Amino acid sequence: MANFIKPYNDDPFVGHLATPITSSAVTRAILKNLPAYRFGLTPLLRGLEIGLAHGYFLMGPFVKLGPLRNSDIGLLSGFLMGPFVKLGPLRNS
Repeated sequence: MANFIKPYNDDPFVGHLATPITSSAVTRAILKNLPAYRFGLTPLLRGLEIGLAHGYFLMGPFVKLGPLRNSDIGLLSGFLMGPFVKLGPLRNS
């Protein structure tokens, strides 16, 4: 195991260890594809993409696991719940 874990760029003072996971091309490709690290995005588009992803995470579990999941208005209630949860903290500002 010690053969796989080495200091990053052979510099022991960096404070980062180079492992097969952290130094692989697949990990770098995944991280470069995230909106926070992608080049060429304006801050508005970066925030929009991150906001849409988080909005889906808010709405999705409520639609699939919420109390109205088996009713006719389950999808509508999940869709309407998203803005209330997201914009709720702005109400007190």
